[in-house]
Amino acid sequence: NKQNNKIEHNNMTNRTLNINILLIFSLLVCSCSLSKNTNRTSTPKKDETLDDVESTMVYNPRTGQYEKIKTSTTTKIDTVSWKPASAKANAPIGSPKQTTTATKPTTKPTSTTNTNRPTDYTGTFKPSSSVSVPKNSKLKENYSVALLLPFFTDKFSDLDRQMYDKSFWALNFYSGAKMALDTLNDEGIALTVNVLDTKANEQTVATLLNDEAVKNADLIIGGETKGNVKQIADFAKLKDKLYVSPYSSNIENIGENQNFIQISPNMKTYCEAMLRSIRTHQTNTRIVCITRADKAAEKEAAGFLKTMAAEIPFSEVASEGFSPSAQMIQGMTTVFIIPATKDETYVYTLLKKLEAAKTSKTTTIVYGMPSWLNFSVNGFDSFEALKVRIPTSSFVDKDLPRNKGFARAFYATYNTAPTEEAYQGYDIMLYMGRMIKAYGTKFSEVVELAPYYGLSTRYLFDRDKNSSDLSKTNRFQNKYVNIVKFENGYFQLESN
Repeated sequence: NKQNNKIEHNNMTNRTLNINILLIFSLLVCSCSLSKNTNRTSTPKKDETLDDVESTMVYNPRTGQYEKIKTSTTTKIDTVSWKPASAKANAPIGSPKQTTTATKPTTKPTSTTNTNRPTDYTGTFKPSSSVSVPKNSKLKENYSVALLLPFFTDKFSDLDRQMYDKSFWALNFYSGAKMALDTLNDEGIALTVNVLDTKANEQTVATLLNDEAVKNADLIIGGETKGNVKQIADFAKLKDKLYVSPYSSNIENIGENQNFIQISPNMKTYCEAMLRSIRTHQTNTRIVCITRADKAAEKEAAGFLKTMAAEIPFSEVASEGFSPSAQMIQGMTTVFIIPATKDETYVYTLLKKLEAAKTSKTTTIVYGMPSWLNFSVNGFDSFEALKVRIPTSSFVDKDLPRNKGFARAFYATYNTAPTEEAYQGYDIMLYMGRMIKAYGTKFSEVVELAPYYGLSTRYLFDRDKNSSDLSKTNRFQNKYVNIVKFENGYFQLESN
């Protein structure tokens, strides 16, 4: 059914079309206190379903540190009741003709449109004063947005009302996006937002791309796996619609597609950021990149680094039989770059070898990969000793006043603290809403000239040109990268 898995928002008026999205929507939007009932990870990891999604640790205000939160079973929610949908083979997705209603919660929820919310968290949006609307762009009174996220409604348990643990990042992203819709509404920007559940499944996405809500959209946001992103990007190119990919970065075979806007930087951009950090903060350095022969991505990263290192002495060494002490030279700072992204045991073993080889006469710094921010806390002692630095597309400094303002407003709305995905959802929806209002349906043509300083990151978009024909655009991608360092027991931004 083309209408499956969908919630529509028309100028902030909600109409629910299926049982499980209604339940999830009720748990967050009706402000039932998830924080009192669940402990959860910020982003699903170690699962092939969402392998591409990048996230960070969760901030603990009690300790002042970033910590990995363990997932536990959700306790029974007793503040929302509902009528079951069809029990047919494809349940729990029901027919849109069925009506599903939530009774009034036993405790009064906070309105999702919080008129008393602080406005000090709205991101800084600074397009050049000389930017004009692209000639091929259409300006409209109201724009339609399709938001495709993996809510995994099919994996919700009707029997014990347990929330599937990998639904949480999508729920938080969506909740942050709804906060942005409040801000946009205050600014007089009208958006009709249709929310659809991808289930992180290519077959489901193929079905959703035939949904009228997607076919009629001016802007599509979402997609999580490489396969899903490729599907949506091809659709956006064919139908000439703008598409924003929030998470996946290393998408292959996208080809020429000037409708594609990529939020998360790719490996080459991360390598550029690491080298920029080394040049800014270190002197008299040499770089040693440790790779494994059977890992193509690591070899690719080493190739980028070697090409861009220029004046910095660079060498690539194999991890097999690696001798750290042989690479450490007295009087120089040895920067080890380890482009391993997934094997936590391998990384920690390597870090322990480096730590053991250190002496008082050698200076060692290690640069890792964004996925390290999701590693277990067992190895953070090595992070401290080796002065680990990590490039990441998103980092929330909870001490900044605007982030504190957002956290207060989010809690007032949902009765739970925001995760990093909530900040990301807010930034993306706010920026894209402002851009489409100011520059119309082809705002990608001027996205390079409109930087944004948000809650979780900055947007500095660059046009990725076709190497064989510079007049053609492959995509627009965000080139801003945060460098975080592990120091004094927690991750913090490295100064620029």
